[in-house]
Amino acid sequence: MKILVFIFTGFILIGCTAVTPAIKSEENWSEISYESHIKKLVKYNCIGCHRGAYAKAELNLSTYSSVKLATQEGSLLNRINDLEHPMPIRGLMSSNERKQFLHWAKNGCPLSPHSVKSKD
Repeated sequence: MKILVFIFTGFILIGCTAVTPAIKSEENWSEISYESHIKKLVKYNCIGCHRGAYAKAELNLSTYSSVKLATQEGSLLNRINDLEHPMPIRGLMSSNERKQFLHWAKNGCPLSPHSVKSKD
């Protein structure tokens, strides 16, 4: 039984890595949108605890609107960067993933790649 739990845990850990396309150059980070990157990060890092009527800390992150609001209010950005009380609980997301959230917020939290504002 312990072997099965160990194997199952390994599959979960492997399956939860590299959830979004890696963006190597920050010059392309202006293309980040909820649909292309942020939704996947939220799904793999937040939804397990923060969805539905019984969302922990009464923070439901199951919709674009709720993620956008939590990001614009600053609470989501603060929590995913909090070293003392990291979110997700298992530990901070990678630096790259947290920077994607920050750039998404700086660009106005666009829903889709087509709604990303051009800097021209």
